[in-house]
Amino acid sequence: MAKFEVQFRVSVEKELKTIPQKDHIRLLERIALLAEDPHPPTSKKLSGLDRYRV
Repeated sequence: MAKFEVQFRVSVEKELKTIPQKDHIRLLERIALLAEDPHPPTSKKLSGLDRYRV
């Protein structure tokens, strides 16, 4: 069961449609994992911001 909800801006949804399907599926699977753990061990905190890179 997901602990968090992942939401997309409309602009992100439009941009995802332009990505090749193979990569599109891979990205969506990876993003879905963020609902379980938004800060996986492989994520890196961006300097000076309260944001992370996966």
